[in-house]
Parts: sequence; C-alpha cells; structure tokens
Amino acid sequence: MDVVYALKRRWGRRATIYSITDINLDLDLGAKVITTSSKTIPRMVFLPPKYVWNNVKQQASYDPRTTTVLIDKRDLLDFPIKLDDYIVSRNWKYVIVEINEHEHSFELKVNAVKKVITLASVSDVLAFGHTSELGA
Repeated sequence: MDVVYALKRRWGRRATIYSITDINLDLDLGAKVITTSSKTIPRMVFLPPKYVWNNVKQQASYDPRTTTVLIDKRDLLDFPIKLDDYIVSRNWKYVIVEINEHEHSFELKVNAVKKVITLASVSDVLAFGHTSELGA
C-alpha cells in the first residue's frame, strides 16, 4: 500500500490551495487587487508540529504555527505549487515557505498566519445563532 495513501486515509482533511495569478493596483480606490486560482484537495495530510533543536542556544524550541503538509501528486494533477501560494483549512491560513518534491507527493513546510472567516463559517454562525466567533 502507498504510504501517502495510508496517511491520507487516516489523517487527511479537506483544504484549498490558492495560487496568486495576478496583482494589480486599482488607482481609483488605492487598493491592491489580487487575483487567485484555487484547487480543493479532499484529503491533505497535516503532520503535527515538532520540536527543533537550536545549536546556538543549546535548547529545543516548539512552534505550533509551523508544520509539514503532504499532498498526493495525483490530487494536484496540473495545478502548480509556488512559494507565494497559501492553503486554507479549518479556517486557518497557512503560507507555504518551503517545497520538497518526492516521487508520489509534495512535502510543504507551512506557517499558520491567521484565522480567517470564510463564508461557510459565517453561515454556520448565523444558522446556529452563535455569534461569539465573529466578536459580536
């Protein structure tokens, strides 16, 4: 059995990769307009964060925001991954900081940047009457 497939079955979760295709400046509004394309992956593997040894300080550090993501190449097909891209999963935005290509998968080092409010999370809040997530 393929190791990536086994990890996807056990630990995979839905996530969307966003690729920035164009950046323009709207001179009338004075705002930056970012155009993206996206690909939803049904099962992307988010590995738990790990301790990293720092030789200078002679101590281990733990950063829960930095993690490793595995994506099966069969799930991407012709969707290219670049360092400018980002992933949104479970209302968290992860910025891709390193890409390693393997035989059957991509290994991405990502940093969790911020919690994002998506349209789905807003509709869930409105449907169930919970407003604490939106700060209301």
